[in-house]
Amino acid sequence: MQTAFNRYGYTLIELMIVIAIMSILATKTFASYSSIQLKLSQRTTAYNIEDFLNQARNNAIQLKHDIYVSIQESDNCLGASASGPCDCSSEYSCLINSKNYRLILDNKQLSFNELTLAQSTYFKFEKHLGIAAGYNGSFALHSSLADVRVILSGLGRSRVCLDRGNMSGISSC
Repeated sequence: MQTAFNRYGYTLIELMIVIAIMSILATKTFASYSSIQLKLSQRTTAYNIEDFLNQARNNAIQLKHDIYVSIQESDNCLGASASGPCDCSSEYSCLINSKNYRLILDNKQLSFNELTLAQSTYFKFEKHLGIAAGYNGSFALHSSLADVRVILSGLGRSRVCLDRGNMSGISSC
């Protein structure tokens, strides 16, 4: 005869308690994971924009031709062109040496805002030294967690800083 002290295994109540605790922990972890994923996406996008601006500046110097970088808030895109400001929502409007130069934000949780550009919607890198004198400015890459600002100086140098929120790898403005 088996007594209460000789039983092996777990009761149904014990298993249900363990499953309930595990589901609570999984729910908390998923919420934290999605915010980490959004921050990582925002940081990566900000650095991609900085690289895009640096590449446009380098093209201006190498090709000895003025390069225009257009920003469209409504379409969340950037485009670079040697022929003047372009429509980055159009596939073949932003061309440098017959190559398409566009950067489109594919994450719907990110958007451009707070554009403070010397010219309304574009930067211009001059063919001499790649400077952006008179065409400098900044804009924010906005999400629900943080605002990352991309700044272009008059010398044509771009940098990324944090306006709101906290994000590792990016210093505050």
